[in-house]
Formats: sequence, C-alpha cells, structure tokens
Amino acid sequence: MALLDDMLVWSAKELKDWQSDAVRRLFQKVTLDDGDYSDLLLMLKSTKGVPLEAVPKAVPLAAEHLPASGGAGTPIVLEALHSLKHVNRLADDQRLVFLPKGMTVVFGENGAGKSGYSRVIKNACRARLKDEPVLPNAENKDHLKEIPEAIFTVSRGDGISVDIPWKAREAAPDELASVAILDTRCARAYTNQEGELIFAPYGLDIVADLARVVFPRLERAVRDELHGINTADTAFDDLKNGSTAVGAFLRGLSNWTRDETLEQELQFSEENTARLTAVAAALAEKSPADKARELEELATRITTIATSLEGLGEGLTDEALAALREVDQSLQGALQTEALAAEQLRGSEGLLAGTGEGAWRQLFTAAQAFIASHGHSTEAGAPCALCQTTLGEDAASRMRRFATHVAQDASARADDQRHLHEETFSKVRRATVAAHLDETTVAYIEGQAGGWTAEKQRYEAELEGRRAWVLEAGTQTHDWTGSAPTVNARPAAAARRIAADVTNQARTHREAEPGLSREALQKERDELTARQALSQRRDALYDLTKAKRVHYRLSACLEDLKTKPVSDKAGQLAESAVTRQLCEALAKEFEMLGVSHLQTSLKARNEKGRPKLKLLLDLPGGQRPEEILSEGEQRVIAIGSFFAELSVAQHRGAAVFDDPVSSLDHQRRQRVARRLVEEAKVRQTVVFTHDTVFLAELIAIAKAQEVPSLFQHLTYSQRAAGKVNEGLPWRHLGTRDRLDKLEGLARAFAKDEVNLDNEQCGERSRHIYNQLREVVERGVEEVVFAGVLQRYNDYVRVPNISNTTGLTPQECAPIVEVYDKAKDIIAGHDKSSAGGFVPPKAAEVAADIEKLKQALETIRARRSPARSASAPPQFSPAGHLTQPARM
Repeated sequence: MALLDDMLVWSAKELKDWQSDAVRRLFQKVTLDDGDYSDLLLMLKSTKGVPLEAVPKAVPLAAEHLPASGGAGTPIVLEALHSLKHVNRLADDQRLVFLPKGMTVVFGENGAGKSGYSRVIKNACRARLKDEPVLPNAENKDHLKEIPEAIFTVSRGDGISVDIPWKAREAAPDELASVAILDTRCARAYTNQEGELIFAPYGLDIVADLARVVFPRLERAVRDELHGINTADTAFDDLKNGSTAVGAFLRGLSNWTRDETLEQELQFSEENTARLTAVAAALAEKSPADKARELEELATRITTIATSLEGLGEGLTDEALAALREVDQSLQGALQTEALAAEQLRGSEGLLAGTGEGAWRQLFTAAQAFIASHGHSTEAGAPCALCQTTLGEDAASRMRRFATHVAQDASARADDQRHLHEETFSKVRRATVAAHLDETTVAYIEGQAGGWTAEKQRYEAELEGRRAWVLEAGTQTHDWTGSAPTVNARPAAAARRIAADVTNQARTHREAEPGLSREALQKERDELTARQALSQRRDALYDLTKAKRVHYRLSACLEDLKTKPVSDKAGQLAESAVTRQLCEALAKEFEMLGVSHLQTSLKARNEKGRPKLKLLLDLPGGQRPEEILSEGEQRVIAIGSFFAELSVAQHRGAAVFDDPVSSLDHQRRQRVARRLVEEAKVRQTVVFTHDTVFLAELIAIAKAQEVPSLFQHLTYSQRAAGKVNEGLPWRHLGTRDRLDKLEGLARAFAKDEVNLDNEQCGERSRHIYNQLREVVERGVEEVVFAGVLQRYNDYVRVPNISNTTGLTPQECAPIVEVYDKAKDIIAGHDKSSAGGFVPPKAAEVAADIEKLKQALETIRARRSPARSASAPPQFSPAGHLTQPARM
C-alpha cells in the first residue's frame, strides 16, 4: 500500500542505516529482543566513532522485508500445508489442503490442533504480529530442543506447484509474503479520556514503536553507559588548580586533545630532572652566594682535571701520529740517499764496509774537528790525526775526497734527519700518559658520574698502548701500515660536562639571591615540579582522555535518538495514509458488518510522540468508547479495518482468518460469515474456526451464493492432535452426504458379514441404524420441509409427517417405516431377554437405506419443476463443491 511505499522512501532518504535496520527488524519481529537492541546499539555507537571490536552490518529496510500488499504481480496460491514436524502436539503425517479459488474452512474443536496450524501459517506468512511462537510438544521432553518445521505447497498463475520449506527461528519465506492474515492488532483500537477511538493502520505503529519503544530503550542504554564512564579529573586536582602551564593544559583537556599533545605534555627528561634538583637546591640554600663561590671553585678544579687529561693525549692524536710517521719516513729516505752516496764513495778501492755511512761519518767529522782545533793538516807528509803516521799522497787525496763526501747534501740531510728523529721520538718516550689528580675533586667527579675513575684508568692504559705502538713503528720496525690502537675512553669530556653542570649550579645559586631572578627561579621550579608529577601519571591521563572521548561520542549518539523527527514523520505519514478512499472503505465495511450506526471520521494525530489515527465517534455525554461499545463491536471494527486496508491496497493474495468471530453474537457472526463468503469470490480465503454456529452460517451462505468451498475438520487423541479429516463432522453433513456415507458403511458390512458372528453383526447393524435414524430426522428438516425451518431442538417427531399438508401417505410411509425400524434396533432401547433379537443382514440394511433414499428423492422430484436452474450448490462428503443440490 502507499503507506508502506512512503515508509520505504523515508527509510532510504531520511534515516541512517542503523535506524533503517531498526525499522526492518520491527517489521519482521514487531517485538525486538535483547540481541536486536545489542546489535542496534553497536551500530549506533560505531557511527559516532566509539571504539568497538566487532560491529554487525546494518541491513536497511527494503521492499523484500515488508509483508507484500498482494496488489502487484500474480499472488501465490496456497495448495497444501504438510510435513509438519515438532509443531505443538500436531501429528507429523498430516496434510492440510486449500481450495485454490473460493473458501477453505478448517473446523476444529478446542484442543483439536487448529491453533497449531494457524500459528505455522502466521509465522511463515509474516503475520503482522509474531507474538505467538511455534513451539515443540511441551509434553515430550525429548523433543523440547527440536525446531518446528513444515512445508507449504504453492503455485502461481503458471499452475506449477512448488514446495516452500519453513522452519521456526528462521526468516519467513519470501514466497509467502503476499498472504494476508487477519490479525486484529493490525487495526488496534484504544480508548482515551477525550472520547476518541484511535485506529492506527499497519505501518504507523512501526514508526510509533521506533520513537516510543526502540529509541527510548537505546537512549537508556546509552545514558547508563555514560553514567558508568568516569570523566572526573579529581586525580589531577593538585595540578590543574595551579597557575602553571600544566594546570592550564589540564583545565583545557577534552575529547579533542590529541595523543601527540599528551605525549608532549608528558615528556620529562633527565635534563629536566637535573634542572629541578638544581633549582630546588638553590632555593633551599641559606646563603646562595657562598654556595655559588664554592661551586665555581669546584668547577675550576674539575676543568683543570679535564685539561690535564686532554693534555695526556696531545702527542698521540691521529694528527700527531701522522707527523711522527712523516719524521720517521723522512729519516728512512735520507738514510737511503746517504747509503747510495757512500757506496759511490767506496767504489772499487776496497774501503772498509760502512765507510761513508752514519758511524763512519761521525768518526770522520770528529777527526776533522780535532785537526781544525789543533791546526793540523791533512796534506801529504802530515801525520794522520787518527793513526799519527805520515800521510802519503794517496792517503792525503783520500782524505780530501772524504771531506768532500761529508760536505755533500745527502750526508748533511741524513744527519739533520737523524737529529730530528732522535729528538722527536725522545719526546714520545718521555711523555707522561698518567695524570696525578686532586683526590678530593676526583671523588666529587666519581660521585656525580659513577665509574669515572675506571674510565680514567682505561683512558691512560689506551694511551700507553698507543705510545708503545708508535715507538715500535718509529724506532724499530718502521712499519706504519697497521692501525694504531684507538683511544675510546673520554674521561675529560665527562669531567667537562660535570664542570658545566657545576657552573650552571653556581649560576642558579647566584639567581637564587633575593630579587626578581629568584621569583623567576621559583616559577621555574613550580613548572618543573608540575611537569614531573604529570609525567608520573601517564596511565591516568590517557585513561581520562579516553573516557572523555568515549563520553563525547556516546553523547553524540543521543542526537540520533531524538524522537521528535520520527514523531513528526509519523504525523505526516498518518495524514497521507488517511485518504478519502480509506474513509470510504471503512464506511462500506462498517455498513456490511452492521456497525454503520457508529458515526465515524478519521483524523491523524500524535500522542506523546506516537503517531495515531483517531477514529472519532459521535458519543453522547462525552463518555468513553469502551463504556459505550461492546467487545463485539470493537472486534467488528477491527475486522472492518482489516478488510478496508486490503481494499485500499488492492490486495488479491490469499487471506487467512483465524477465529474471526470470537466474542460476536449470532447476528454479527452471520454478517461476518456473509462478508467472508463475499471475499472468497475475489481471493483465496482460508478460515479456521471452532464455532459450530459460525460454521453452519458459512455452509449455508456459501451454498446459497454458489461459492466453491472445501471443508476439513480436525480431530485429536491422547497421543496427538491435528489429524486432518476430509469434509465436515457427521453432525454438520447434509442428508445426501450422510446417505452416501451410510451406503459406504453398508457396502463394508456386506463385505465383512461372512467373517462376523451374530453379535458382531448386531453391533454393526445397530450402529448403521442409529445413524440412519439421524438421517431420517435430518431428511425431514432438509427435504420434507425444504430447509424452511432449521431446528434447535434435538428431537424430531417423524411419525407426525403424515399430518403434513401436501404429502401423500405413500410418500410418508417409507420414511416412517425406516424410522420406526431404526428406533427398535438402535442400542438406545433395551431389548427384552424373553424375546429374541435377530440382527438385520447387510442386504436388509442396504435395502432400508435405499428405501429412505428413494422416498426422499420422490419428494424432491415433486418440487423439481418449481426449482430454478441455478439451484444452490451441493457438497460432497469430502466437502468439495459438486453440483446444484436437490433437496
């Protein structure tokens, strides 16, 4: 119908997915369970960014979720309901069939199983209220956990039958969505103090429940969760109330505060800790100036130690080693040049080995110095300065050549390099690599930097190893290709850091002197103290921020739970649904059902956020409707509203009615029966009833209006209920159907007679004659008097029919004869023990049945010329429409 189409558009365009999901669930279940509310709450929270582990996916409302109106396309035709398992106490092997066109009536007394079948149909066909769950047999504890199931056989216009399985707790089959079910709650009627009868068409109650039930419950859940979130910052009271930057930060803490900001505020380094210690100590000092001088002196001593340590390694740095290597390599080059010159000096004269080289050169240079200092000569004839013998010409010439060699550059350069090398490496040998420091100052350094003394000793050992390597390479191996041992220890650097810290402490103590600088120092101390305290509450700060974020996001959920937009929409939908067509349909239905005396009009309104339609009644004295209207009238209003809705929706699918006449009197039963038969002309109609008077009305009206009908009745036993039987119970069968049944019993008697003894034959014949007597009485009512009168007295005076005007004695005699014979045979009369009782044979029984049949046919035949060609239909024993009846 148009209302449902409007709701689909509203759901798609104006509702969030989770809200549309809620509407879908209301359509499918009406009453949501805890699992539904849990899912909806998770979906709602996820839309606001609340951290969640798993969120069900929203399934917004769509056309396939709605009970189809039946107006579009070819509706399905119910053919049968069968293969039921674990459905209440219903027997499993039953098959309930439905007439494709016309009316199917299922009659069952209380406890016969009628409700079990109707509940299956309601659940499978998406009844508008599913508050009647299908349960297994409660009397069989072995089956309590079984899931009820059944199979529907259906067809469409193509005539092809299809089995549709149904199972409880599962989604209703889509194929059965077009079956409309009379649920009096689809047109709820309530009374209020203003004297208005409220009628809410199906669909509006869904919108109402969304605002009246679902949103409030979700809101309570959100508020309960909000109440459980602790966003109090009392753990930071000592910090947030101060004038520090930390206090300002805490006062401004909110759900918007980012984690990066939190981390920045929580940072408190070792330098911060040292600074706080120094500032606090300076402010606590009684004489900051004296302490400052003391610290400055200490800083000077520590600096001196650092300088001393740095001086130890000055000659062994990488740059110094490069210079030493150059000196050594220069010497080696000079010596090679000198050796080459000496080799040339010696030539082939056979001079002593080593002549012209270093030791020889020292010897010769010393001799020259002796000669020069004493005025001696090196000419021929002069005595030799060394051996004191007279120099010959050759010796004098050799002495002159030697002097020339010594005076050459190679020899002089080699001599200079020897002196430089000796002096350079002598300094390395003499260098000190162990510092002797002031023990008091060293103790302070050790106190500030534990392990500093060991670091100093390692440093000295590394210097000594480096020096040994240099001396070996420069004075012994002259091999500089390897890597010199490294010096990794840095005691001087540590000492300078401590000196700087002490200097800062001294400066801080200077600032601690009374004045503006001290006030600034006090403020710095407060800031550092607050930051240190905050850094120690990391987890608490993150927990508080997380709580604020969740609280904010949960609070945002409340915006989506405001009922006013939904209530306003309900009012709009109500107004659009209340059309002239619906009003006219209601008036027509009320006229047919006999409540047209109720002057009504429809008006849409909202009450406490719940959209409703008001069925306004013109009542005297401002009395409330329930004080005026009977329960039956209220029931009829619900039935009329249901038919009006189907009419407006142009619904042509099957319609199922479950005990539609409860609380109705005979006249209204008749009106409802007439309305149902009228409806059966245009749609497949199924009626479940336990009301025998209503059943009789349906039979009579269906016959009169020639509406195809199928009747079935249910029986039960101590073991199971819901046994399906064709046709109607015996007491509801007509004369012809009863005679057909008796003929069947007579044929069975004739077949079995040969195997029966006399007592068994008597029992069989008495049973048949007992029913034959009932047929006689029903024949008098239906045939003799042509149904003009319908009795409410169980007793029929059959012998008096001979007094009836228009009947001949010949026509009456067979009827009275069969009746009297049956009266004498039936078990209701005690037989005299003195008299013998010979039970009739099967042939005699069949003959009496035929006698009665022919007598009734004779009476019918006399009336046949006066009957219309369109005689009322007759029904077979199975309840199927056959041919026009002959009374």
